Amino acid sequence: MCVLYYIVLYCVYCIAPLQVMAERQSSLESDLASSHRLCNDFRLRLMEATQQFSMEHAEWLQLQKDLQVAVVVANDFRTEAQHSFGTVVAENESLRDRVSALSKELAVVRQQLAAASKHLPLSSHCTHHPSINLQGTRVQALFG
Repeated sequence: MCVLYYIVLYCVYCIAPLQVMAERQSSLESDLASSHRLCNDFRLRLMEATQQFSMEHAEWLQLQKDLQVAVVVANDFRTEAQHSFGTVVAENESLRDRVSALSKELAVVRQQLAAASKHLPLSSHCTHHPSINLQGTRVQALFG
C-alpha cells in the first residue's frame, strides 16, 4: 500500500499542477489568438489611415497648386486692370485739358462776338433770323 500511496501523492502533487499548467497554457493561447486578431485589426486600421492620409495629402497638394494658379491669374488681372486704369486716367486728363482749352476758346469767341455785335448795325432781318441771336451772344449756327 505504500507504493500506491506514493503514486497517489505523486499524482496529486505532480499531475494536478500539470492540469493547472495546461489550463493556463490554454488560456494563454486564447489570449495570444485574441492579441493576434487585435494586432491584425490595428494593422488594417493603420493601412486604411495611411491610405486616407495619402489621399488627403494629394488633395491638399492639388489645392495648393490650384490656389497658386488662382493667385497668378488674379495678379495678372490686377496688373491688367491697373494698366487699363492708368490709360483711362491719362485719357481723362487729356480730355479735361481739351475741354478746358475749348472752354477758353469758346469764351474768347463769345467775347469777340460780343465786341463785333456792338460795332455792327442791327438790321431787322438779322435779329429775327432763327439761327442768329446777337443780343444774347449766342450763335446757334456755330455751336448748334
